[in-house]
Amino acid sequence: AARRVRARPPVWPRASTRIAAAVRAMSAEAGSAPAPAAAVQPGVVPEGFETVTEGAATVLFSSEQGANAFYNKVQVRNRDLSILVLNEFSRQLAFEAEDQIERRRLRQPWRKIPATWDVWGRQVPAQEPKPEQSDAADKAAAAEESGQEGKDKPDVQPVDHLAAGLCGMRILEALAASGLRSVRYIKEIVEGVGIEKLIVNDLEAHAVESIKRNAAFNGLTGDERFVPSQGDGTMLMYKHRVEPDSNKEHTRVKSFLGASNAIWDMEKDAFDVIDLDPYGSPAIFMDSAVQAVRDGGLLCVTATDLPTLCGKNSENCFAKYRAMPLKVANYPHEMAIRMLLGFIESKANVYNRHIVPILSVHMNFYIRVFVRVYTNRNEIKRSATKLATVFHSRGCESFWVQRLAEAKERDPKNINHLARPAGLKVPATCPETGADLAIGGPIWAEPMHNPAFINVLLEAFEQKRPNGFDASALQAAGLVQGVLLAVSEELHDVPLFYSLPAMCKVLHCTSPPLAKVQSALVNAGYRYSQPHSDPTGIKTDAPPQVMWDMMRAWVKKKPIAKERQQDPKVARILANESATDISFVLTDEVREKMRASNKMGVKKVAKWGVNPEKNWGPKARAAGTHSRQTHKGKGASGEPAAKRTKLDVFKL
Repeated sequence: AARRVRARPPVWPRASTRIAAAVRAMSAEAGSAPAPAAAVQPGVVPEGFETVTEGAATVLFSSEQGANAFYNKVQVRNRDLSILVLNEFSRQLAFEAEDQIERRRLRQPWRKIPATWDVWGRQVPAQEPKPEQSDAADKAAAAEESGQEGKDKPDVQPVDHLAAGLCGMRILEALAASGLRSVRYIKEIVEGVGIEKLIVNDLEAHAVESIKRNAAFNGLTGDERFVPSQGDGTMLMYKHRVEPDSNKEHTRVKSFLGASNAIWDMEKDAFDVIDLDPYGSPAIFMDSAVQAVRDGGLLCVTATDLPTLCGKNSENCFAKYRAMPLKVANYPHEMAIRMLLGFIESKANVYNRHIVPILSVHMNFYIRVFVRVYTNRNEIKRSATKLATVFHSRGCESFWVQRLAEAKERDPKNINHLARPAGLKVPATCPETGADLAIGGPIWAEPMHNPAFINVLLEAFEQKRPNGFDASALQAAGLVQGVLLAVSEELHDVPLFYSLPAMCKVLHCTSPPLAKVQSALVNAGYRYSQPHSDPTGIKTDAPPQVMWDMMRAWVKKKPIAKERQQDPKVARILANESATDISFVLTDEVREKMRASNKMGVKKVAKWGVNPEKNWGPKARAAGTHSRQTHKGKGASGEPAAKRTKLDVFKL
């Protein structure tokens, strides 16, 4: 029998030895410490630092390895897109305030801001002025006599934002790292109500020092709007939870708030915008984030843990997002977006709130969603109708989206029940192959974008905004415009899509031209588009049988090898009877879209741009000591976390 060897207990060095080593490490670190923020002058590069310029900001990075906060130049498209979105969102806040002023003038209900599901911009009240409004009635009567008055819309004059006294945006960047994004926000968000306060937070001391240093280098030291902060991002947001009964949550017109409420309390009041861009999953921040954003405020959320969301580890995905990914499917990135949206919705529902996505995109190695958060008890009763389970065949590309509930007609006698469980409309097995169905989700089944908002974003590339913002001058303007163009052409009311190469792979056939596939769907009476996340995908409202009828018709035109036809799966699919008359003749609609895509203007825009450089992807985590936030693994000196002494921990 093998002898048992008793493991020796670890031999720890004496306390004096540990303390001496820690003191030496501290002395060495102090000797090579970067320049403090107070010593940095605007535009003057301190010794031992290099500069990185992006947009209107230039930030400092130490030449010493492992001493910097996290920075990845690949995220320039993320930051450019965020600046574009926040400029337009700032304009929207001004428009909504103008609408409140006008509705209050007409003595109409004015506090509640309508949710922007499919509208954007100034919304003129539909109601006529009340009879008791003599001045408004006289004005309307005079205009009617002169033949200049529209019968359905009251007279609305544009409001000067400064004269109206509107509160600016209050923004939180909870995981700021170097502070580059926030410096750009201060310098480049100039439209609408502008920025009143920007809290730039990070958990790491050396990251906050980097934020202060970069603020000083960019001349923001005396700017009261730019406020560096060190702390746990989740706890900071919990301190700023919404107070539903407060007037501050309903309007930004100072004259409506009064002198005391018009002043934003930096210690507890909610934010207009919360930007979350963690390294990995944003899941741990969602509970606090949905509570700390104002009614109608904006959440900007990035998730870089796509391997988890796309099914590499379905158990971890379910644990974090309460949703099951489908590795067998070929629409992983859109499903990842929809699972994240469904997760945010479920978190918001706990607090009588719901989300309205205005833009959701997959770019490079991450997904980015922009959602507005509203408080509405009746709307959350419809939450189950917005979520769905996905059933995907394990034998082919067929899938079905099954809503969890269906909307119920409003009953005046019973207004508390607005939804009921949906009936199952999914086959027991795959009709094409007989395979069983994998179950995924739940996912967000409503639109991921606001089409009107996307059009406004695209217009910003064609003309400058009133205060001078020029989207075409963004560093990654071509990439941002390309993804927005692809998003604008999507079918917004159709979840998920079919992968044409994957369907051809099942049948071992050649791939039909995309234009012929699109024409076949139009000729059969269905709609189509390409998803922004996959140029080879087909997003359509056609059921799976129609898609396979089209593939069977294509195989008849382009037969496959006889040995391939002996495959049981292929033989069964080809043997199924087609129920759709398929024609591959090019339609005028498809021709017109092809012609329009070739006439983008003087400068052609690539919807799916290629990476501008080699190794254009994610980077390793930055130096840090707190694994729960943006940093993990190493200290500011680059020393592995496992080798730090207790004194190092106390020092932090």
